Amino acid sequence: MVKQIRKLKILVCGQEYPPNCSGIGNLMYNKVENFKAMGHDVKVCSPNGPDIKFEGSFEKIKKFGGLGVAYFWFETSNYLKKNSENYDRIYLHNPMVFRKLDTESSKKIRCVVHTLFYHSFKSYGYKKLVQIPYYLIMIFIQRFAYLFMRKYKFIVTSPDTSRELNFYGINEERNGFDGKFPIVLNGFNFSKKQNVSVLKEYDFIDLKKKNLLFVGRFHPQKNLFKLLDTFKELDEKAKGEFRLIMVGDGEEMEKLKEHVKEGNISNVEFLGALTREKLDVVYDLCDYIILSSSYEGNPLALSEALGHGLVPILSPINVFKFMKEKIGSGLIVDFENSYNASNMIIDYDKNLDLKKEKVKIKKLAAETFSWDKVTMEYLKY
Repeated sequence: MVKQIRKLKILVCGQEYPPNCSGIGNLMYNKVENFKAMGHDVKVCSPNGPDIKFEGSFEKIKKFGGLGVAYFWFETSNYLKKNSENYDRIYLHNPMVFRKLDTESSKKIRCVVHTLFYHSFKSYGYKKLVQIPYYLIMIFIQRFAYLFMRKYKFIVTSPDTSRELNFYGINEERNGFDGKFPIVLNGFNFSKKQNVSVLKEYDFIDLKKKNLLFVGRFHPQKNLFKLLDTFKELDEKAKGEFRLIMVGDGEEMEKLKEHVKEGNISNVEFLGALTREKLDVVYDLCDYIILSSSYEGNPLALSEALGHGLVPILSPINVFKFMKEKIGSGLIVDFENSYNASNMIIDYDKNLDLKKEKVKIKKLAAETFSWDKVTMEYLKY
């Protein structure tokens, strides 16, 4: 751990923040709360504030997506140009900076990169012809922004992002710490206690079954139709021993529900988007976290699930392989082949002492993913 010798003035910026956010916003919130608990003076700049926000930026993101995000970062760049001298450390999450800052200001900045448009496009964006122009525009804007960012220090949330930054002209030897980009994983709040009154709302979850949990956006990147096809095979072979619980919302929700209905897929439950309190209860009621993504930075849902002791069943992308090795547990399967994937899950489950494995994962997660440890990692760099 790094001993802090003075109170720091810290600015944390990102394109989302509670109450309207997903993984990155939740990560920022937990990091900010831990910085404050350490005694630092922290300000947050996001479309929602709470300290610094720009008129209309939240509405523009809702209406125009990535173009709205670019507008937010343009305004943030102007703010940094005028105010960076007021801070000791500045963290920019998934940034696009459109103004050149002086050398002293540049030294204060840490760019925390989660995902990049080019690699989202390569992984899944190209599959819908109507979306190709949007991705090409966003790749151009992002690459242009990175021209102003080549002297900044970078932190990544997965090993994949280190390689991806090369496309944007960010050289690891020149910009990394000791010749590499530090990887700082997402965290989990281990101090939370189960709410008994909320628990009663989910008594329909049959604890006699093996409960598989998906948490995330219902978005093409998550490859959820293949997940459902795999679960159908699994459910038929295991004769109802498993159940799939889907938490989240997004553009594909109705189509996914239709897919379940038309495919006669049993034992699938859609719970929608849940409050933090309810989601923690659902985590505790499940056995496996199952993620079939074709591309990820490093999803917060995975760290949270591991913190609750869920055993991971993951698609064969590099960040998931990295996380599996990190905890020494779980299963990597190719959801593109639902027949083989379902067989692998059944075999893995048969040979696993599930209760013992969950205890082991929870202990390892506490040693690795607690927010106080993650926050101290950020302060090291």
